[in-house]
Amino acid sequence: MATAAWNPPTVSDTKQAFYENFKKPIPAIYNTVLQELLVQQHLLRWNHTYQYDEVMAVIILRLACTVSLMQCFAIQHTPNLD
Repeated sequence: MATAAWNPPTVSDTKQAFYENFKKPIPAIYNTVLQELLVQQHLLRWNHTYQYDEVMAVIILRLACTVSLMQCFAIQHTPNLD
């Protein structure tokens, strides 16, 4: 019996999908951490022995919320230089 070929997406495909779905700009201070989390999650997710982890899901959610809140704070508290 033949099995289907294992053909997971590349890390680049995963990052592209993330940026296509997360439309807000990401502050540079969070970019390195976010890049590392994306790679880590990609490798974990496409591992043959992957199992969903609630703790990691909360960490990623908190990071996304923090980035969003920092952007809101920066926009609301930007001085008017006119």
